[in-house]
Amino acid sequence: MNFIYLSPHLDDAIFSCGGIMWEQVHRGDRVEIWTLFSGDSPSENLTTYAGTLHTRWGVNKNPYAARRTEDIAACKLLLVSYRHLNYHDCIYRRLPETGEPLIKEDPDLFFEIHPGEEYLVKKIKHDLASRLAKDATIISPLGVGGHMDHRITRAVAEELEIQIWYYPDFPYSALPENPIEALLPLYVTPVAMNVSLAGKEAWWDAIACYRSQLSSFWQSVEEMKEKVQAYADSPLACTLWQKTQP
Repeated sequence: MNFIYLSPHLDDAIFSCGGIMWEQVHRGDRVEIWTLFSGDSPSENLTTYAGTLHTRWGVNKNPYAARRTEDIAACKLLLVSYRHLNYHDCIYRRLPETGEPLIKEDPDLFFEIHPGEEYLVKKIKHDLASRLAKDATIISPLGVGGHMDHRITRAVAEELEIQIWYYPDFPYSALPENPIEALLPLYVTPVAMNVSLAGKEAWWDAIACYRSQLSSFWQSVEEMKEKVQAYADSPLACTLWQKTQP
């Protein structure tokens, strides 16, 4: 099969499904990751909030070039193909009608899709539709945790006239306050994926490639591996959901 994972950012799909991807590749499936929000940061008028994230990432100069390099290394490790689309992360976007920053502080990341960005869903949908092969199966984030760009990615996937599956967004999906049941659409069937020890090891090795992003979720590589291993042993980590009806 030809699986295309839609990743909001340069890490989300591999954080969530790196072990599953490894298994799919090794059973002969074609696996691609298309990252939507991977365009370069603006060269001017950077918001204070975005600047603080650049500092946290340790990449103040052209951070998205560095992040794409991390992503390429992770994809090569898992033997998956990649495509980086040129849309801006929500931390850089501004409302078209006012020019105000969309994101000013952490809680803003988890708002519903702003009405001023509905055009963006349509634009990305048409962009993807022009590139997708007819035999492709899209695997979309469920939007666990409610991050704005994850919501947009799911909305885009659901507007495409193509077979769609869903994945739980890790590390948000590992938190007890983020149950996924309410996020599952109607007419989906869970598909259990066996992830071997080799697949799990490849998964956390691929996550470790995203060095700029680890500090957003873990204190060290060792803690990341511990958390990923604990999550990987749960049924949720090895489940995708296949949409069976439109």
